[in-house]
Amino acid sequence: MQVPASFTECPEDGLLALFIERALDVPVADRLRDHLDDCDTCRRGVMAWVEHTEPTVNVEAELQLGHFMLRRRLGAGGMGIVYAAFDTRLQREVAIKLLVSAGDPDADRMLLDEARAQARVAHPSVLTVYEVDEVDGVHYIAMELIRGQTLRAHLAAQRCDVSTILRLYAHAARGLAAAHALGVIHRDFKPDNVLVEEDPAGRNAVRVVVADFGLAAFTGTDDPSSPGAGTPGYMAPEQHAGCDVDARADVFSFAVALWESLYKERPYQRGTVRRLVPPSRPDVPAATRAWLVQALALDPEQRPSSIETAVEVLAPQPKRGRAVLIAAASLAVAGVVGAWSWSHVAASAPTETCDATLDDWHTWEFQATASGVPAWARARVTHAMATRARDVANRGAAACASPRPAERQAWTACRAEQTIVEREALAALARPWSTYARIDDALDLPWVSTCTTRAAELALVLRPTAPEDRRALDEARATLARIELAWQAGRPRAEWEAQLAALDAESLPPAVHAAIAVERHILEATLATEVDARKPLPLLETAVADAERSGDLVGAARAWLFLARLRAGRGDPKAPAAFEQAGWAIERIGDPPALRATWHASMTGLAWSRSDLPAALAHAREAAALETSGGAS
Repeated sequence: MQVPASFTECPEDGLLALFIERALDVPVADRLRDHLDDCDTCRRGVMAWVEHTEPTVNVEAELQLGHFMLRRRLGAGGMGIVYAAFDTRLQREVAIKLLVSAGDPDADRMLLDEARAQARVAHPSVLTVYEVDEVDGVHYIAMELIRGQTLRAHLAAQRCDVSTILRLYAHAARGLAAAHALGVIHRDFKPDNVLVEEDPAGRNAVRVVVADFGLAAFTGTDDPSSPGAGTPGYMAPEQHAGCDVDARADVFSFAVALWESLYKERPYQRGTVRRLVPPSRPDVPAATRAWLVQALALDPEQRPSSIETAVEVLAPQPKRGRAVLIAAASLAVAGVVGAWSWSHVAASAPTETCDATLDDWHTWEFQATASGVPAWARARVTHAMATRARDVANRGAAACASPRPAERQAWTACRAEQTIVEREALAALARPWSTYARIDDALDLPWVSTCTTRAAELALVLRPTAPEDRRALDEARATLARIELAWQAGRPRAEWEAQLAALDAESLPPAVHAAIAVERHILEATLATEVDARKPLPLLETAVADAERSGDLVGAARAWLFLARLRAGRGDPKAPAAFEQAGWAIERIGDPPALRATWHASMTGLAWSRSDLPAALAHAREAAALETSGGAS
């Protein structure tokens, strides 16, 4: 079979077959891949061939693959076939990607590389990988199942306006940013490798995820894959040349894809290759056009160094956040049940300005003077509240400056609840002085760091799409927040016990009841610590099991961390293993500083109890560093 120097014409079927089976030399395969990028006829032929090329799978009566039941074919690509499947072990729906070419070491390596790259990134805008394994010689990846289609297909079907296109691409940019932060370079970003989860009607996008990390590279490591791999029409010049690439190559590919979606053509088609001329389209914002021109610079040194600049341009945030008074600020954890949208706050809820000040505490001294509070007591309370005000100001400044709306909103919501407790404490202390002992109880206020932790967690949480479920979820979380604050303030148990009992399955929509199950278990364990030392452990074990089963990664991280700390406090030999699980669970959600700081602080205590002073000091330093950068102690 004769192999041409370049594929100016369509190749023979035999060459296409060898390409599909990965039997061509790398240079020939690269030239053929270039041809497929521009030839719809050959591309359709390859797809049709793959559709009819079944992987060697032992499919008994019900298409069993290990503990997965394969249900229906979703699609196929150059590497394999994707099925919708059911995980019989964890009782959840998944997507299974099977290799077409069984026994090919290079294909096996590429599949493993894809799984490693994708599993390293835990972010709502990156497709989640559950596991990679092989059954009877067939290698597969088990992934999150997305009900929708590719970004290219979604845009073509919906004929989206500019604002919608920018919003969808902003979500994709967040996914790329999360990957880059962990040293993963996608190297094959294009609209076909972005998935859009749609509502049941198939019209509105509820979530956007970056997928297909099969050509990803890791910064700082020797990448064994072909340096010039990628889709030619979207590759940066340095990637075409086979040079080492960094995040700026993904910036270029992202800009090509966005340009194509906005202008219905690829860049550098109007004029010379050295001069980029955006087509006339008045509804494209000037800032977007300017960013595209910069991001498409042929010299990587002239491009933005971070894809986060795209998020800032495509989804600009107001300088002052708006916040919703909801209880997610207290226990910001959600199970992924039913249809979820990546929206942080219900837009119809009442809002208030993100603030970083302590509410009117300084008026207390005048009131206390009028009621005869002793000078020494006034000085003590004033000093305590001034210290608290500085803590609120420092943490609030960071939260209110966050580019994530959910973090700003959660901070303000949490502080609004704490302000109620602060006002009541100060009001009690300003009354005619009767006992000195009550000052300690009154100043035992909820930690400000709680709001920092909850705000950071809420930014990772998904919310239901149905408006009535959102309202019910907000109300349920508000109740949980009030209960926790009442407990922290030392209120009588009877005051909040009835509220907790009211949050049962009969009073809440099924999706909402399932969504708050994990956070309720965690709260119940917290409340039980002072009543029955045996009760928190089974509650937390249930919370861990529920979170892992439902895919609630944030809930799993918090439950594992609480469980580990509880076991450590009891001297349980299982504590180190629980801390290891907690650390891994925190890593899965992107290592948020607040939770990681708490983990290090807890590990300090564990190491100290085991007389491991070097480890205790190391963890203490890590906790302090994260605390300084905005984590919770």
